[in-house]
Amino acid sequence: MKVILLKEISGLGREFDVIEVKDGYARNYLIPKRMAIRATPANLAGLEHRKRLIERKRAKALAQAQQIAEKLTGASIKTSLKVGEGDKVFGSITTGDISELLKLRRKVEVDHRQIKLTEPIRTPGVYTIPIQLHPDLTVEIKLWVVRERVAKK
Repeated sequence: MKVILLKEISGLGREFDVIEVKDGYARNYLIPKRMAIRATPANLAGLEHRKRLIERKRAKALAQAQQIAEKLTGASIKTSLKVGEGDKVFGSITTGDISELLKLRRKVEVDHRQIKLTEPIRTPGVYTIPIQLHPDLTVEIKLWVVRERVAKK
């Protein structure tokens, strides 16, 4: 039986591939779990339409990501980290903090999940922060972290 895959299945194919599988496998597993549909002429026509819509959506998302990338290319932001006696650091800088800094200082909205930090920043210094705006587009910004001395009471 010919079916159209609705999602990628390892060993069978990728999303929207038209493949030939055994009748029982299609009827008892793929179709009931909404992993595939029968490859009828109507479904094949709908497949082409669906492909065009998804491609337009991806192109639009890439264009929006490129606009944001233009604003962020070569960007450098500065923030402070509270440091007490003996260079003891209070807190850290997280992806959420970087997202807020970009919003306030660069007027660019970036979701904190797009900022790719391996771990929160806990020491002063200069950091190169990768931001993945789109699966095909990553931009890097510089983050300057300076010490902010906390006065003793």
